[in-house]
Amino acid sequence: GRSCDLPFPARDRPTPLFANIPSRILPIFLVRHRFSSTACGENLLRVLQGATPSLIGTDFVRAGRSFVAAVVAVLAVVPAQAENFRSDSKRFGNSKMDIVLTETQRQTRTSIVEIQITAIGSSVGSSFFILCSLRDLARQRGPFRYIAKIEDQPRRNQMLVGFLVNATEAPEQLDPRLAGQQVIDLEYFSPICNKMN
Repeated sequence: GRSCDLPFPARDRPTPLFANIPSRILPIFLVRHRFSSTACGENLLRVLQGATPSLIGTDFVRAGRSFVAAVVAVLAVVPAQAENFRSDSKRFGNSKMDIVLTETQRQTRTSIVEIQITAIGSSVGSSFFILCSLRDLARQRGPFRYIAKIEDQPRRNQMLVGFLVNATEAPEQLDPRLAGQQVIDLEYFSPICNKMN
């Protein structure tokens, strides 16, 4: 990578400046900003982990700490990877239906699920499989009794699902794309879903 001359030596670090900052935060920041593969990124990482206030000044120290805190806050709202919720219709032994529903992304009270249909079987059976899979996901995530959903969001063959704390909560408070969507009481389908499990 290219060379990078910092205004202070990274080797002079008797007192760690960011000793209380989790070490995993700095590499994430550098990777996101494409610094980690350069000499500049490597030097910056060493400096952030071990530079001293006397070398870089109190104002820079305060600014640096504020900046790292801001980076941590931004990372906290980045959509998280889903925790591998997956529902496969083949577990029911119905050779005419082959549908896999996979959670691909989750935020505080919403999920994105991808629906892969190889063989739909009956329209009623496939609809109940998807609905009961969403019920399983809601129970895992909360448990939640009420959901709102919109299909083909954010992309085709995907579904945006919002998990509501009660039947009167407005779905659009979770995501504007859920505005106007019906609130579904999943317990209404419990007798059917329990038979499918």
